[in-house]
Amino acid sequence: MNIRAIGFDYGGVIDDQPPGFMAGIAEILGVPLDELKKVYFHHNSLVNVDGVPYDKFWGIILEKLKKEKKSAEVLKYIASEQKTNIDPKMVELVDRLRTLGYKTGLLSNNSPENWSKIRQDVLGQHFDVVVISAEVGYQKPSSEIFNLFIKKLGVSPSELIFIDDSEQSLRLSQEIGFYPVLFKDYEDLIGRFVSLAILVDRGVQP
Repeated sequence: MNIRAIGFDYGGVIDDQPPGFMAGIAEILGVPLDELKKVYFHHNSLVNVDGVPYDKFWGIILEKLKKEKKSAEVLKYIASEQKTNIDPKMVELVDRLRTLGYKTGLLSNNSPENWSKIRQDVLGQHFDVVVISAEVGYQKPSSEIFNLFIKKLGVSPSELIFIDDSEQSLRLSQEIGFYPVLFKDYEDLIGRFVSLAILVDRGVQP
């Protein structure tokens, strides 16, 4: 492998989201988690690409599930759970990879309002390239957003490793040509980097 660039998803990778977030919403609604996820992912381009406000987006989801009366409860839960919680170990890892000569990029399906909060944390300064779905009009796993990301990084698809916590976001990796890594946790990722000779050892030393 001739890897020159390493890309990261934001939510669930750089941002350490609380486990069971969607399961919590499903419990409030009293619907199966799979049913909620099916409706959510079918419509999430509304918020991630079209710029529909987050509260209106969830209103649409609840309407599709015929759970409109749960709106206030769901929005209160989301507000309490969806707080920026950037993992300092991951940011340190991104910085270490840059010192080793790798280009680093952040590629996220995100709404304009969520991304404005992320920018306040000056997270972008740790990456060579940042691509957000709401700003470019495409979302993962589309080939359009990955090809744009790859072009901005200035590498070929085969020279990119991309890390995401969602199998859905990685499903076109073979077609596009990048090397996918499904994120489980920090320690597992370090082990993957060592096995791929991106890092020399688990101590993250060059």
